Amino acid sequence: MKTLYTLVLSLFTVLAFSQDLEEAGKQYTAATQKYRQGNYKEAIAQYTTLLNTTQTGPLRIKLYINIGLCHHELEEYDKAIASFNEAIKLDNTDMLTYIDRGLSELNGGKIREAKEDFAYVISKNADTKSMESALYWTARINYSQKNLPRL
Repeated sequence: MKTLYTLVLSLFTVLAFSQDLEEAGKQYTAATQKYRQGNYKEAIAQYTTLLNTTQTGPLRIKLYINIGLCHHELEEYDKAIASFNEAIKLDNTDMLTYIDRGLSELNGGKIREAKEDFAYVISKNADTKSMESALYWTARINYSQKNLPRL
């Protein structure tokens, strides 16, 4: 009897979890639609609500990144940087998050910090897309500062 009770309880737990996951997926999709439509404040609100209700690591990382991207679009660079910092705390291997943070730093006037993020990506010999982006933005910064090596 105890085994049957445990089995039924486990089944209900799995069903409840899958319903929560399905609902989270719907909320995430709705928030992402708001982002794509340029409704960044609404997207931030929806992502934040979802962030406050989920404990799933990979989803939390995505939410922090997306909140950061929204803040970046709103030119709220310090808030964007804070969101990217949270994502990096959860996954410091995602080099594109360093690129995103570097762009917010660059646009927010924190050029030294941006260069550090881009240099970090380059030092990690990251994937091609990340490396190209880091090299591009480093070159742009150096060019704008007339800080190019002589050939």
